[in-house]
Amino acid sequence: MKVFIIGPDYINFLYSLERTISSLGCEVSSSSYRHPVKRNWLKRKLSNLGVGPSNIDYVNKYQCNYSDTTTEMVKTFAPDVLIILNGDFLHEHCLPELSKYSKRVVLYTLDAIYRFTGINKILSIANKVVCMDERDIAYLKQKYPLLDVSSCQFGYDPEMFYPDKSVVKDVDISFIGAPTNNRKKILTQVARFAHENKFNLAVYGTGYWDKRYWWKKRAFVKKYGYLFDYCSNNNVSAEQAAEIYRHSKICLNIHIEDHDIINNRCFEIPACGSLMFCDVQPHLRKYLRPGLDYIEYGGDEIESLLTEYLSNENKRDLILSSGCERINKHTVEKLARALLDI
Repeated sequence: MKVFIIGPDYINFLYSLERTISSLGCEVSSSSYRHPVKRNWLKRKLSNLGVGPSNIDYVNKYQCNYSDTTTEMVKTFAPDVLIILNGDFLHEHCLPELSKYSKRVVLYTLDAIYRFTGINKILSIANKVVCMDERDIAYLKQKYPLLDVSSCQFGYDPEMFYPDKSVVKDVDISFIGAPTNNRKKILTQVARFAHENKFNLAVYGTGYWDKRYWWKKRAFVKKYGYLFDYCSNNNVSAEQAAEIYRHSKICLNIHIEDHDIINNRCFEIPACGSLMFCDVQPHLRKYLRPGLDYIEYGGDEIESLLTEYLSNENKRDLILSSGCERINKHTVEKLARALLDI
């Protein structure tokens, strides 16, 4: 079976899916995209004044070029199955051609569909949809009654996320993620707690302050002083994230406030044999049991929970071992088989 994958170039989604499908005996090719780099302040201001291409034209040109190049790749490869991850970046003019050169088009949504404004254009060429958010199934079946619709979490890639008992857990608390307001609030509280109790905290992710402007850093320090001391303000790769998880006694998982589905860290952290502290997520209880496979926190109780589990290695080991064992069936291979009906 020949499979072509189109998807965003972030985290490890496309790479892990491509490698997994290849391991199932399929011939696989792919085309990844990333949103264009934001132009500098001067060019954006000039375009607003009518000098040079507009910001919208700039993005549209980038989008069209990517879509045309990818369409040619699909035409040459002639896949049995074309898998599109989200697909919101594909330009509408290329969709009939992509459908024409593929025997079957499968869409996988990496988030709830209400977050993608261009989802309907992709649905127009899809033969099958697999949703990350199972609550999307009812909507899709009502609007597209003939469409084959199901749900499956992305899961974790066992080639990257796995336990290693030889690793020394030399980080007390870690967090990886973008700095949304709710995350900064919790992380500031945890940073103050770590400072007062001499715990080792490591925070990774970009966007905590804009490195291009020195005053942004100063403003961040003024507002989030404790957090600044522990924050790298750098992105990490999936492989680096797995290493951080394996080295951490406790891994914080703080969901973005406007998301109401569980993120992939819910699978990746337990898979690395680390204890996950996760905010309240009712949908996660379908896969893991709070108090038995991970620790669920809410409000100010996080400090007392951190104290309890950082001071008791046996309690940590009992829960992380249970979580690692319980999550092991939710791998990327499960999703690959769902997408390909094998």
